[in-house]
Amino acid sequence: MIGAQDNTLTLAREYVRPIKLAIPFFLFNQMMAAYLRNDKNPALATGAVLAGGIFNIFGDYFFVFVCDMGAYGAGLATAIGSAIL
Repeated sequence: MIGAQDNTLTLAREYVRPIKLAIPFFLFNQMMAAYLRNDKNPALATGAVLAGGIFNIFGDYFFVFVCDMGAYGAGLATAIGSAIL
């Protein structure tokens, strides 16, 4: 519809497959980060967001290259990283 080629759509579908299951974690993560900031504990909120982001970076490397999972592995690392809080 927007001009993507077949190989790009295949990779996008692989990446989104694990992320679809983690949508509640994305929402919960944002809610808890806002709650912790408002609860006078911004360091805890920052640490939790950083932990998820750092896991995503190393998880991408591990799942994509070590486990040879490709775009699905990158999506899996993103989904797990959003569940860390």
